[in-house]
Amino acid sequence: MNDYDDPTATEEEDTTTEEDTSTEDDAAADDSGLVDINGDGVYDEGMETDDGTAYDTNNDGVADALVTDDGSLLMDSDGNGIYDTQMTDADGNGVYDTAEMDLNEDGVVDQVATDADGDGDNAIDTVQTDTDGDGTMDTTVQDTNLDGVADTTTIDADADGTPESTFTDSNADGVADDVTYEDKEVDAGPGLGGQSS
Repeated sequence: MNDYDDPTATEEEDTTTEEDTSTEDDAAADDSGLVDINGDGVYDEGMETDDGTAYDTNNDGVADALVTDDGSLLMDSDGNGIYDTQMTDADGNGVYDTAEMDLNEDGVVDQVATDADGDGDNAIDTVQTDTDGDGTMDTTVQDTNLDGVADTTTIDADADGTPESTFTDSNADGVADDVTYEDKEVDAGPGLGGQSS
């Protein structure tokens, strides 16, 4: 444990009761309330703002993470001063399980990653992406057997809610072993659909 002065601490008497909870618990806090936002083993210094508590996780003097008053975690993943990722604890179990990302920083969420099975292991098993920027998620990558390797990709290019393509890699070798286009299975063989190349 390193010596760390909580910048939010005051000289006043501590009146915290055991019933009180802190939203910072969601951001890898230890029993003392110190927070390691990025999980590098070093407590990140926080500074209270109007929007929550800001942290400089890479120690460059610029805040790149913000734990909001509602418990969400905002991250500036590329260090340009714009928060582009919002992490939330959707099921309230104390573990961030949903990350919404604005990959091109246009103010619209382009990707959502979730711990969809809700097991609280902090492992992402579903990633949805808006590949064409129309505001609708059209590609989903899943780890359906929860082995830590993505094994199914579904594409709904026209965003009508019905996937046109599904690629399955059940043996995790990186090669799709089952491909379906518009609910039609494609036979294995040279070229797509068994057509000669």
